[in-house]
Amino acid sequence: MATYVSSLARDLGYHIVVTSGDRDRVPSGGATTSNHLIPSMNPSRTGAVDFKAYTPNGQMVPMGKLFSESLDAASTESSHARLIWHDVGTVTGTQHLHADKSTDGHRYEAGEKNTRGRAVYRPVGGKP
Repeated sequence: MATYVSSLARDLGYHIVVTSGDRDRVPSGGATTSNHLIPSMNPSRTGAVDFKAYTPNGQMVPMGKLFSESLDAASTESSHARLIWHDVGTVTGTQHLHADKSTDGHRYEAGEKNTRGRAVYRPVGGKP
């Protein structure tokens, strides 16, 4: 996923800050099947990265804009990355984009908090 993030930064002209990559533990509230987990903890993982982006002058790119531009980026298409927009209502607590190579049938998803306080992810636009 590091190659994807580098290519995306070049395609969009943004500075991308990775907020989470591979890890060897399940954080509080995290999934035991996360694509972030190292292979010994989740052999079926595909690797994952969470990130935010900043303009050349240091302004954070709004998540909606970053999500939309990332959907259309050549690097997203060529890498077959799945993008998920984690909103403030998800277990992660802050807005960021998540990219992995999961093949669950949805390439682009947005998460939002439901009435039970859990995140619900729904497919959104983009190429299937």
